Amino acid sequence: NTIPVSPYLSLLARMNEFARGDLDTLMWESWSLVRIRAMRLTVFVFPHELLEIAVAATRHLTEPLATRWLRDSELSETEFSRLANTVDEALADGPLTVRALRKKLSVPPQIDLAGVVGRMCDGGRVAGGAPPRKWRSSVREYHRWGDVLPEVDLHRWEESAAIAELLRRYICSYGPVTLDDIS
Repeated sequence: NTIPVSPYLSLLARMNEFARGDLDTLMWESWSLVRIRAMRLTVFVFPHELLEIAVAATRHLTEPLATRWLRDSELSETEFSRLANTVDEALADGPLTVRALRKKLSVPPQIDLAGVVGRMCDGGRVAGGAPPRKWRSSVREYHRWGDVLPEVDLHRWEESAAIAELLRRYICSYGPVTLDDIS
């Protein structure tokens, strides 16, 4: 889901002793859980080992989105790469919001910098961190992936193996299941 409060509401509905700060700690301090776009092209919260599998299993969905976005953005692949590298360098000094990146890098408003950062998140180059002000905000501070998730490799799994592993885990958790359940 893409609503910033959804993970909190989901846990509140399922746990008697849920405290918002607990999820904040897992996502923004220890980085044990990571928010990223995956299945159905919506944002999910995953533990590391499932993150790698889910991203690999759904790459066939996110890559066409990235290709379409690049075409619609009117950036060439070279321009995108240059801008992504510049964002990566800017984040070496610490996390920044898209707005702060735009200001620091003097990126003109007609360039979809949020889209650039979004594609960088999908590819495991940057990770969206805590909102800088209100916990319900969709604004994020972005970190270089290697600074906060050095052990997580979104390219470790081959797509078909990742799909098979997701199915295996689904069946083990919820089985018996039907083909309709799986689809």
